[in-house]
Amino acid sequence: MISFLPPQGKLGPSVNADIIDGHYHVTTETGPVAGPHRITVKVESTAGADKLTVDPAKKGGDLRQWQFQYEVPSEGPVTHNLTLNDV
Repeated sequence: MISFLPPQGKLGPSVNADIIDGHYHVTTETGPVAGPHRITVKVESTAGADKLTVDPAKKGGDLRQWQFQYEVPSEGPVTHNLTLNDV
């Protein structure tokens, strides 16, 4: 799962999306608003962490987590690749 959260100490909407085969998708209606965000990526290793496929029905694996800072632009389509190093 990927989560877009407001910066520490700020108020704002949070957005979550499932990661399927290494990709996630949010729309302008459901996606994060423009501005700074904390991004958290969480993957259960038994749920296909090699391809970042998260199956909510599978439980009990090791949870791996990454955090990033990102400024969501106010215009245009947004594509942002994240590199997930081993933790």
